[in-house]
Amino acid sequence: MKRAPILQLVLLSCVGSLALAQGNENASPPVFVERIDVNIVNVEVFVTDSQGRHVFGLTKDDFEITEDGRPVEITNFFTVEREDRLTRILEGENGTGRRAGGRTSAVRKPVPVDQQLSLIVYIDNFSLKPGNRKRVLKELRGFLDERAFQGDNVMIVTHNRKLEVVLPFTREREPILRALDKIGKYATSGNIDEFLRRAAIEEMIGAQQEDDPGRAEIAMKSYADSARDDVRRSARALQLTLRSLAGLPGRKAILHVSDGLQNTPGEELYTFYADLFGRDEQVNFDRYADSEVELFKTLAREANAQRVTIYTLDARGGLGSGGLTADYSGLGFAVNASMSTLDTIRDFNLEAPLVEMAERTGGAALLNSFNVKEALARVGRDFEMFYSLGYASPGGGDGEYHNIKVTTKHKGLKARNRSGYVDKPVVEQVADRTLASLLLDTRQNPLDVRLAFGEPEKSGRNTYILPVIIRIPLRGVLLLPNDATREGRLQIFLALQDEGGRMSEIQRFPLPVSLPLQATGDLTDPEIGYRTNLKVKRGTPKIAVGVWDEISGTESFVFEHVLVGQERRPGRRPRSGS
Repeated sequence: MKRAPILQLVLLSCVGSLALAQGNENASPPVFVERIDVNIVNVEVFVTDSQGRHVFGLTKDDFEITEDGRPVEITNFFTVEREDRLTRILEGENGTGRRAGGRTSAVRKPVPVDQQLSLIVYIDNFSLKPGNRKRVLKELRGFLDERAFQGDNVMIVTHNRKLEVVLPFTREREPILRALDKIGKYATSGNIDEFLRRAAIEEMIGAQQEDDPGRAEIAMKSYADSARDDVRRSARALQLTLRSLAGLPGRKAILHVSDGLQNTPGEELYTFYADLFGRDEQVNFDRYADSEVELFKTLAREANAQRVTIYTLDARGGLGSGGLTADYSGLGFAVNASMSTLDTIRDFNLEAPLVEMAERTGGAALLNSFNVKEALARVGRDFEMFYSLGYASPGGGDGEYHNIKVTTKHKGLKARNRSGYVDKPVVEQVADRTLASLLLDTRQNPLDVRLAFGEPEKSGRNTYILPVIIRIPLRGVLLLPNDATREGRLQIFLALQDEGGRMSEIQRFPLPVSLPLQATGDLTDPEIGYRTNLKVKRGTPKIAVGVWDEISGTESFVFEHVLVGQERRPGRRPRSGS
């Protein structure tokens, strides 16, 4: 989306307006203020013994952390031990937790805000088959019922070519269960990919019988290209979800439910092609078999940047993709072993990204299990038995990725944690929090920012130019004296989402403020007004705005829905987040 040129910057009040001076050659030099923001890096650590049981009762002195190979001092330490849950676990026949050193459990303590859990259940309807989803949704009811009981904040989203927030964050049990029922009625697209893949295989078999490798190559490449587009579409939706979580305090986890994601789209077909036409045709594999491994590494880095732990659940359970050997046994194809090989390659190909994202973020990949209930119980134990270690980032918002390694001083204990983080500059963090306001309806408005809209003007068949005015009361802006003026520095962030779920890129506008010392003396409740034009589609687009006061560090985030290009129906009012 392109932005129209900025029209004007004015000082507004209820009794008049005063244009801000610009381009004054005699103006005082701008005020320079250095803000020192200490970024505390929090790392959730899960400690297990040689039998895979969670270990609790450790102290700060039992851990060591290095960033990029250099030791750092642990300044913050917190541990969660849910007493009611632990009692049940320890009394069970197969105890899954033990206390280091045989110490007794401490009294349960309340979880501070920066350690409370926000859990996003991400149902990837784009990859799921109906039967697999049904099996998982059944067990999710009990799992999420327990999460609500424990006070965790739960959000449910789905993706099927469009990202949809089915349930915004809540700690209430009934809305969670209703959202799961709703998802059970949604369409899935997993069978479409299976149909296209099998069609490609049958086309390749027919091409081999006619000794036509070119025809087989076209079928192979067509499926691979389609699958690659699907993988990248899924990755973009997941990345958008991750970015939207930046503004949330505390711990964040995503439970990603899918039928797998292809690491190398169509990989098994390249091997099949070589079996059909001979190993001398392996050049075709090299030409088309492009791995998307860097894509999933990028997703893991994005998750680490937002302090999100990813748990991936393969809804296929122990079935895998399977079935090809039986399906094609009657076709008279001589290379019978190829079909079994294809299933094996396919399964590994679908699982590799799930493992990559989970391991790099300190989560777990739940694969090859018919017992979904037990797999989810493993995730629950992570949520209820963990250590949070914090240290001051030495990078100072350098925007670089930094590796983290956590070890314990006890032999035989294993620490699992996210592998690193991106030390984002503050400006990028504010942009991410603006996106969170847009997608998650988060509200934070200490600056009392308000949005106003002019009359939309039609500019195309289905597009309009929408004037937007952002109003910022001066009372909340920190202005510092500089000779005969008072000066401040604001930055405005703007994002838009249309009714179809499509989003604009985050736009950022610097907004310097320079006022004569007496400029506002005769004005009542003066405001800064920033006006711009947006190109929007007909409907009810949603607009989110973030305002950052660079000097004070104060941030505000507001959003509104605005009706564009249609008459307002009785009783229908755009929802405001200001």
